[in-house]
Amino acid sequence: CPAVDVYLPDAGSFISMIKTATGLSPEIIVGKPNVIMGENLMRKFGVFDKEAFIMVGDRLYTDIAFGRNCGFYQMLVLSGETTLDMLSKEKEKPSFVLQTLNDIKNYF
Repeated sequence: CPAVDVYLPDAGSFISMIKTATGLSPEIIVGKPNVIMGENLMRKFGVFDKEAFIMVGDRLYTDIAFGRNCGFYQMLVLSGETTLDMLSKEKEKPSFVLQTLNDIKNYF
């Protein structure tokens, strides 16, 4: 899991550790970009219009892919992992792109 000046173990590391210890692989990985969390959010809030949701994040391959997979709007924030160069190489662009999350005030 990328962080400032360090690299911390993320979910994949723990999955690998458990797989090595037990010999079992997970049947389902619930984390992004899997739609299970999005479906649960819709049920939890009783809102089934996918366009009522927006996924905000800084990673194309997890956050933005999750929003796209769920049919939600996606808002990419460039103050984290993704750069403009990385974004330029994407075929499908997010619904919104902000330099920082503070720029969200310009939409309201």
